[in-house]
Amino acid sequence: MARRQAEVLARRKRRPALVIWGAEDPYLPVAMAARQREGFPRARIEIFEESGHWPFLDDPARTEGLVVSFVRRAIRRDLMNRR
Repeated sequence: MARRQAEVLARRKRRPALVIWGAEDPYLPVAMAARQREGFPRARIEIFEESGHWPFLDDPARTEGLVVSFVRRAIRRDLMNRR
């Protein structure tokens, strides 16, 4: 089912995506981060080397910086495309 979902998502290649992954995640290996590009081909991937399953809790300041910056860029791009 996940492969079918990825195929559908991948059709919208311009969809912005930010993947934040903990390198020390005991449940989902870090290799899964790159696989997110199956559904989001242009995804920006950030690996938190010292983080586990909850990188946003392990490093909230870094997460905030990445997310705020990512959302701002996505909104700017969207506004520019509407003109």
